Amino acid sequence: MSEPMYRDWILDSIDSLRSRKARPDLERICRMVRRRHGSAPEQTSEELEKLIQEQTVLKVNYKGSISYRNAAKVVRRSRKKDDQTTKRTAVEEANHSDLSNGDSALGPIDQDETEHLENEVPVSMETDSTM
Repeated sequence: MSEPMYRDWILDSIDSLRSRKARPDLERICRMVRRRHGSAPEQTSEELEKLIQEQTVLKVNYKGSISYRNAAKVVRRSRKKDDQTTKRTAVEEANHSDLSNGDSALGPIDQDETEHLENEVPVSMETDSTM
């Protein structure tokens, strides 16, 4: 188990580096902990490895180099949910509008118009290659 003092120092360093838009790699973390607290880089590196084992810190390979993340501040997004959200069409959005009279944003559609639209075949645009 990592030392609580080192845990705080390392997490503070990672957070500080990220807030500056600097990649929190091993060298920068060790340099910051040494500058602020006087700790040897070897000791900081050992404590960082313990934090990785405890999953307090995540070791990430980003753009070909290793950097570290504070696991408590990592936001995980579901790609599946994002994909489903972006697949909605304008018509679906219109049908989900919250108009109080129950009509969609496109207005009421006659049953005959709906059947006509369903039977239409999409026409691809042809180009004249002789131009």
